[in-house]
Formats: sequence, structure tokens, C-alpha cells
Amino acid sequence: MMPHNHEPDRQEGSEMTTITIHRSSHLRPSANRRFLITENGEPFFWLGDDAHRLFQACTREDAERYLRTRAAQRFNIILVAVGGDGGANQYGHQAFINGDQTRPIAGWFDHLDWCVQRAAALGMYVGLMPHLAPGMSVEHAVAYATFMSQRCHDRSVVWILGAGKPAAAQAR
Repeated sequence: MMPHNHEPDRQEGSEMTTITIHRSSHLRPSANRRFLITENGEPFFWLGDDAHRLFQACTREDAERYLRTRAAQRFNIILVAVGGDGGANQYGHQAFINGDQTRPIAGWFDHLDWCVQRAAALGMYVGLMPHLAPGMSVEHAVAYATFMSQRCHDRSVVWILGAGKPAAAQAR
């Protein structure tokens, strides 16, 4: 969200630097579909960090510290996995009832929302990598994708599909 020509405003504090980001725009594919651009047509330079288990491994305080550090280091996207067997978050919430990705648990996704909103407030996107459960039917995959897209449609999210699996495995 922070175009390459805008610097964050930094105010020195006693322990932590406060960073105010000037929010930019949504990303979209370029005309040749080879890279992302902002609404202003500027190329988006992807400087990301991998935090696959951010939603499970971090409390809000941990996530705040991590995100502020990455923003200060000028990262602009954080990659995070969603779904799969991910386990409970630090507040004891599982993502889904009995692992059924068509039955999400609000508490887990409330934490996801908070993390995505904090990243956006610091000028970063979150690259969400939705993982599908092994053997998931097409109907369940569509229900899960619909839930995720409705929940995150107005957020600073970049969808990363495939989750590192070969296309043939994703088609099943």
C-alpha cells in the first residue's frame, strides 16, 4: 500500500518507533498480466516476508511487534497460510469445527481479521494462501472459497493460490 515514492512518517518513541503509513491503493494485474500495479499504474515491488503461521503462533501483542518490525524494515507484504490443519491459535481457537473447512470458527477468523487490519494500518498487504483439506470435494472447496472471499473482499489482501502444491494435486 505504500507506493515506492512515499516514505513512512516516523516518530521516535522511548521503546518503539511509531510508523504512520500513507495508504495507497488496491493492486491489480498490469496490462500484460506479468506484474502487479497500483491504481495509479505504478509497478508494485513485492518485498515480502514468510509468516505462514502468523495467525496460529502469535498473540495480538506478538503480531503487533512482528508487523511493526517488518513495516520499519520496509516490507510491503506478509505471506500467511490459512486453513489446512494449522491448529489452534494462541487463544485456543481452531479454524474449523472438526477440521471441516465449510464450518469456520469465528474466534480464529476474528484474529485473522485483526492481523490483516493491523498490517494494512502499517502499509502492508497480507498474502493469504488458502490451503484446502486433502480430499476436499469441489462443493466444499467452493463453499470455503466463497467464505474467504466474502470475509476478506474489502481488505488489503493478495490471494496466493496453489499453496506450493502441483497443479494436478490442486485439481483433485
